[in-house]
Amino acid sequence: MQPVAFDRLKMQVETAAADKVAKGFNPFTGPIADNTGVVRIKEGEAWGGDKMGNFDWYVDGVIGKAK
Repeated sequence: MQPVAFDRLKMQVETAAADKVAKGFNPFTGPIADNTGVVRIKEGEAWGGDKMGNFDWYVDGVIGKAK
């Protein structure tokens, strides 16, 4: 990729990310199911930083088993 094209793409990605943050985007907004099909974050529920690190499951699509 040419440096000018890369810089332009980087700027577009950073702008889109900043826009999502400004609008209150939270990637941990339900419904989110674990990789066994159990809904862990319900529709309309959102987890914040206080919940990070306090769960022992993998999201749908991740292969493996948590502790």
